[in-house]
Amino acid sequence: MPDDSALKREHAIGIRKDPIHKDYIFKSQVGKGAFGTVTIAEHRLLKQTRAVKKIPKQLIDKDELQEMITHKEFEMLRSIDHPHVLRVYEMFEDDVACYIVTELMEGGELYDRVIELDFFTEEHAREITNQLVNAVATLHSFNVVHRDIKPENILLHKKEDGKPFIKVCDFGFACIQPKDGMNEAIGTPYYVAPEVLSGKRYDKKCDVWSVGVVVYVMLSGRTPFNADNLAGIAKEIRNCRYTFNYPEFDKASKEALDFVRACLQVDPTVRPTMEGLLQVEWLKNSSGYVATEEHKINLSANLQKFSRGDKFQQGIITFIIANTEMDDEMKALSRLFRHLDKNGNGRLQADELMTGLHEVFGVDQTVIDGELVMQSMDVDKDGKIDYTEFLAAVVNHEKLLNEDTLKAVFQVLDIDNSHEISLQELITKLDAAGISKRNADVWSEIIKNADEDGSKSLNEEEFVGIMRKFL
Repeated sequence: MPDDSALKREHAIGIRKDPIHKDYIFKSQVGKGAFGTVTIAEHRLLKQTRAVKKIPKQLIDKDELQEMITHKEFEMLRSIDHPHVLRVYEMFEDDVACYIVTELMEGGELYDRVIELDFFTEEHAREITNQLVNAVATLHSFNVVHRDIKPENILLHKKEDGKPFIKVCDFGFACIQPKDGMNEAIGTPYYVAPEVLSGKRYDKKCDVWSVGVVVYVMLSGRTPFNADNLAGIAKEIRNCRYTFNYPEFDKASKEALDFVRACLQVDPTVRPTMEGLLQVEWLKNSSGYVATEEHKINLSANLQKFSRGDKFQQGIITFIIANTEMDDEMKALSRLFRHLDKNGNGRLQADELMTGLHEVFGVDQTVIDGELVMQSMDVDKDGKIDYTEFLAAVVNHEKLLNEDTLKAVFQVLDIDNSHEISLQELITKLDAAGISKRNADVWSEIIKNADEDGSKSLNEEEFVGIMRKFL
């Protein structure tokens, strides 16, 4: 597993054994594969629409099941907090299956979209590549190697004609890179790097090769390495035999083709790192964020409001953000986050945050106390701002903290349905929003300050009242 700093948004404390239908209304099935089904479901209290991946236990043996629960896809996904990595909310287990609950990506797989369109415009391909490289650069900064990057494992939020928005998913082959590298021949034939096929030790640069293949596919609608059988494909990959001599590449820029060439180098030592790809000419200036005057005013006001809020309010806002569906505002803010995150490691340092906000929004550091903003945004106190913490501070709080939402959140936090939230219930649920580093004594004091009737717990009226005071 990644180090502690990567675990700020664990969405569940262990695996839930209570029935999933208690919390979710299952709607339509949207996918079926060799290892289970994907169904659209609605959270009964929060009214949020999510995707539920059901994996029947009969399809996996006991050892594989235990590995999946304790380490594999669920653990990898819930450990990384990034706008372009699929968000996992929780996992359930019953006698017949395991259920992984994730955000819903209505646009489906990038693979299907390529088939539908034949190929992408270069502008769209570049935007998707920028998002993909940022996501995988963050994985690599935590020493996580994906090992199966391909269009089927890249999901689109919507099938829109505007700016595409993607998320990386399926961490079934992902691992923490050992010191001496990996040697398992793992991945998907058309996208796998030559060193993975060789049986020798390899490292995270195998993902860079796969990104190059994905870009080639997006620009042309065809794979670069082809043959009549798997052995033939492997030979083409090892010899790096591919060509741009197809009509689809006629309109592609030199920078785009150079990007593919940089990724598809047989010798991994001369291949760029994922962070290095962000500095390749084709991507270098592609994440620009242009702020409107309205955005500038709103962001400055939201930042000031959040930094003045108390710890209880900040914790609850972070919890709500961690459980909220992606919308257009969050997409725009995720582009801003990506723009501020200069080294692509998925976390903002104080200098990145304040320099970036000054450059993009003209935020006056004499008006906004940078140190105070950093302290208030850094909910888990690790000295860095992750994506969820960033959203919590800059989102439109008026819209987020409406009374209906707050009442639904109260019910979610009220685990035992006693109509009051105890200290233990609060800690259990807010751990999921990334504040597990705060100890019980700290939260006991926070509850004490918020508890108007001295009952050592909060009723719904007290809870809603405290949160509405934030506004």
